[in-house]
Amino acid sequence: MGKKRTKVWKAVPLCLFWAVWKERNRIAFENEELSIYSIQALLSAPNPDDPLSENIAKHWKTNEAEAVETAKEWTRLYASGA
Repeated sequence: MGKKRTKVWKAVPLCLFWAVWKERNRIAFENEELSIYSIQALLSAPNPDDPLSENIAKHWKTNEAEAVETAKEWTRLYASGA
C-alpha cells in the first residue's frame, strides 16, 4: 500500500469522530443560537430547569455542592489540557 493510501486510512477514524461529534452537537443545540456569548452565559449560570442533560440537572438539584465538585473535576480532567 502506498504512502498516500496509508495517510488516507489513518485519517478515517478522525473523520468519523468529527462527523459523529458534529451531528451530536447539532442535535444537542438544536434551536439554539450558538455564539460565544450564549455559551458563556450557559456556563456561568447553569439552569437545571432547562437542561441539556436530565441526569446532570437531577444531580444539580439534589446535591448542588457535589455537582459543582464534579464539574470542577471534569473541567480539570477534560478541559484544562492536563
